Amino acid sequence: MLHLAISAATRLAGAALLSATMATAAVALPVFTWNPSAAGLTGSTFVGDNLIVSDFTTVVFTPSGGGATFTDEGILAVSGFQLGATPLVGTGLNSTFGLYFGFNATGTQNTPGFGATTVGVFDTLDFTLYGYNVTGPVSYTPLNVTPGGVVAPIALATGSLISGGVGATTIPGVAVVPNANTLVTFTPTAAGAAFFEDPVPFYNAAFSAFTNNPSQVTFTPDGFVITQGGGSVNFLNNPVPEPASMMLFGMALVGLSMVRRRS
Repeated sequence: MLHLAISAATRLAGAALLSATMATAAVALPVFTWNPSAAGLTGSTFVGDNLIVSDFTTVVFTPSGGGATFTDEGILAVSGFQLGATPLVGTGLNSTFGLYFGFNATGTQNTPGFGATTVGVFDTLDFTLYGYNVTGPVSYTPLNVTPGGVVAPIALATGSLISGGVGATTIPGVAVVPNANTLVTFTPTAAGAAFFEDPVPFYNAAFSAFTNNPSQVTFTPDGFVITQGGGSVNFLNNPVPEPASMMLFGMALVGLSMVRRRS
């Protein structure tokens, strides 16, 4: 997706919460068990707590090339699983089966294009998580909402926006670093229900966070595309708290996810 948006006060509060969270040894991301074979996918059952995803997305501003509203459409390809910051191996991911999120979103931001500090929000976002069996080479590009080479994808879950923010840090004449976070509902489909083996019922929400390096961002006349941006997805049960409380919780998950990715 894109960028990360919160006020300076919320950033400070989020940073304080993150420091306190990471200082508590008992803190861990919610754990899940997935069973690919239960959905007709060729893979082994595994236990994890974090998805590593690559972002392939196209962003278009309105009016063309300079507006403060945008559309965002693309794919989040699942490139790895983790448990307690340790990468999982032997699951069959991207060798015998694959997973990707197809999504589309709209939003608004405070500056046309990019200023020194750009912030904004997602207004809408809908996604479907698909699984597929690998039958040949698979390719992901920002301009295609279905990966090349994927045959008969299975819809495993769907969801829509609860809250989310966008933002960017701009170094004039040098680079733009867009980033994002979203909290979305998460609902298994009938075809995918058995895939999400534990907990039962499965978590009802997912949190994602992304930071896209300048080398992953290519500008177009209408906006930009992101190719193989970096991010993560975690799951949780959302009790529908106050928006400010959820943003702080989200910032804690951002930090934990980024620490795990770097480790």
